[in-house]
This record gives sequence, C-alpha cells and structure tokens, in this order.
Amino acid sequence: MMGKYRKILIGILLLTLIIISACGSNSPDAPKQVTLKILVDYADGFNNQFSTMFKIKHPHIELEVVELPFDFNATREQQAKQRMEFIDEQRPDLVVFENPQDYQRAAREGKLLELDIHIKNSEYKLEQISHIVENLKSESDGKIYGLAPFFDTSVLYYNADLFQQFGIDPPQHKMTWEELIQLAKRFPTEGSDTDRIFGITGFYGPVDLFSQIGAAKGLSLFDTKEQQLFLNSEEWKNVYNITIDAIKSNTINSKPPGESIEDMFEEGRAAMKIDSASLSGQLELSRKSRKKFEWGFVTIPTSEAYPNSSAQIQPTDITSIHAASQHVDEAWTYIQFVNSDEYAKANSNYASLTIPTLPQSINKQDTTRSATYYMLKAGREGRSAVWKNWLYPFHTTFSELFNTQTQQVLEGKITTDEALHQIQAEGKKLLMKK
Repeated sequence: MMGKYRKILIGILLLTLIIISACGSNSPDAPKQVTLKILVDYADGFNNQFSTMFKIKHPHIELEVVELPFDFNATREQQAKQRMEFIDEQRPDLVVFENPQDYQRAAREGKLLELDIHIKNSEYKLEQISHIVENLKSESDGKIYGLAPFFDTSVLYYNADLFQQFGIDPPQHKMTWEELIQLAKRFPTEGSDTDRIFGITGFYGPVDLFSQIGAAKGLSLFDTKEQQLFLNSEEWKNVYNITIDAIKSNTINSKPPGESIEDMFEEGRAAMKIDSASLSGQLELSRKSRKKFEWGFVTIPTSEAYPNSSAQIQPTDITSIHAASQHVDEAWTYIQFVNSDEYAKANSNYASLTIPTLPQSINKQDTTRSATYYMLKAGREGRSAVWKNWLYPFHTTFSELFNTQTQQVLEGKITTDEALHQIQAEGKKLLMKK
C-alpha cells in the first residue's frame, strides 16, 4: 500500500515540475531554447533512462537523439571506422560511447572537446571516481574527453553456507587467480555432474578461464595491426598451464561457447561464481523460488603485478562533447546532469545492471556489500590486456580452435607445448584473414 502512495506522490511531483517548467518558459528571463543533437547506441533505452528526466530539469534544452550505426557482419576495425565517419557526417553536440575503444579513438582523432577545464571550474571532483578515471583519460595525451555515469565490473560470488558446511574459509578481496583455484580445489569432486558440488562455475570453455587469468596479469594476446599472436611467450605459457591444471582438478564447471551453463551457483551446487553486478539483483529476486542459502561477494581475482586494479572494469555511457559543437555550455550542462549524484540516486534501479560511478549514490541499505565494486581501479594495464581491439569474427574462430586443442591436451593426446604451437600457428592464419 505504501508503495502505491509513493508512486502517486512521485507522479504528482513530476507533474508539478512540468507545470513549473512550462510557466518558467514563458518568462522574459527564460533561457534561450536550444536543441542538442546527441549520438547514442540505442535510442529507446536512452530516452527511457536519460532523456526524460533531463527535459524536466532543463525544459529549454531539446535533445535530438540519433542512433550510431552498428554492422554485426563487420570486423571491429570496420565498425569503428563506420562510427567515426558517421560522427563526422552528423557533427553532433554530444556523443555517448558504450565502447571505451570508440571513445579512445574519437579522442585520438581530435573529434572530442577536452573537458579538463570544465571539470576544474565545476563542483565535479575526479577524486570521487578514481576507480575509473584512468579509463577516461586519453591514451594519446592523458586528458579527459568524456565522463561516465555508470560502469561495469565483475565480482566473485560465494555460497557462505557451502563454505561453512565443508569447514573452509570464504574467499577474500584481491585474491590472485592461483589462490582462487587452490581454494576451489578444497571442495569435493565426487558424484555425477547432475548432483555434485563444484568449487567454481560460470566459465564458457577453457578459453574463457584462460583469457580472464591473462587479463588480470595485464597480458596482450595479439596485435591486430602487426598481425601477431603472443601465445609463445613465457607469460602466456604459464597462464595456459594454470588453466590446464585448474580444469584437470575437476572442480571447475565450464561449458564450451554455445552451450548453456546450468545455474549451478543459483541452485546451491557451486561454491563460487564470477559474474556481473546484475547477479546480485537476480539472487534477491529469486530468493523465494531458488534454494535458500546465504551468499556474499568479494573483488574479482587480481594478480601480483596488479593487485589493486582490474581489466574488467569498464565505464559505460561515456558522454563527450563534439569538438565542433556550437552549444558547448548546454552540452556541458547535460554532462553535469547525468553525472550528478542527484541523477544517479534517481536511477538507482539501474544499479543492478550497471553501477553508479559515484560511490555515494549507492543505496545506503547496501553500502557494506556494494563497497566491493569500488575497491579496484581500472588500471591502464586493462587497456592493453586480452580484449583490446578484439575482432568479432576472429574471436569466434579462435575460441573454437583454442577449445579444440585444449580438449586434446585434457584427453592426453597432445602436450601443452604442442597445443600452444598449433594454436599459435593456426591462430595467426585466422588473424591474417580478419
């Protein structure tokens, strides 16, 4: 009942704001009407999440929303080139980047306005977003060309009841991958796959585990420009051996790409799972229907080289001003609004999918658990890690090659060195076909 009255009250407040805004627009001192053209990935989602609230707050600024092109059949390089050309053609006032790589390229090519001066002259403090600020700095000159209201990351979920049942201490923040795998090995491996307990679940084949370990260590898998693979390096050989050892321990539940992973963790049959923040919301929503157990989460595994950062932290909805915009002040007003504490709190329902960049915007009832999201920083090593400039066609074919060769190792048909040699040789051929 209280929820019903709360919705009615919110509706009345919004209506009041609209009426007040309408009256103010007729005043001789009212700001001049301005239309900002803004390029986004998904117009419908943008209008629902960003546009409506901004228009109520700033009725003199209209938003003309235009979708950026996306060709699913193109390579990552072709997609980026199409988008950069579209930005040049449209000459927008604002661009919202879902992909940090597109943001970096646009900044490097001089398409965006530097925001450092605007940030310095405003109340916005970079110290409060230290966990993602490195990913907002341009790789070419270290300046900031966009701000992001939300970011994505993964965490390590754990079933507290299973750890207590088997007398094992739960995982800790900032564990290394080697420590995590040793922890998973402490759980029993007896029983069939349909009723046994797994130490950890959630990996889409060996290549997924392999790449996540490598990303934590800040390793680059390939260079698309030079068409080089780096699997024959000592660092990657070490990662491959860790991956093989983990899978052979029979404590990891993993499936090849294309096959569905059963909800082992949600069913209470896996002690740990690496997943996004959205799983937290799913666990709460399914509390009545799933097997009941106490759960928590800690930071995703890191590495000894980079114990305080993660390659998986990515800012989302990075909003930038086009270098040729004729409405810089109004465009900056929009960026300030969507990156404000007020806006983040009003959109707290989105926090289950993406996390507010401002830590103080998190629901106060969940601050202890949610503080985990802000413990690691998006270090620069994350940019040069596994996924940088990853090509979609190459990704699929390389993953199939990697998983096939790794299965041969697991069956004892070839050695790890033979597998890596084959993946390196065949993978380079695939890379040259990009």
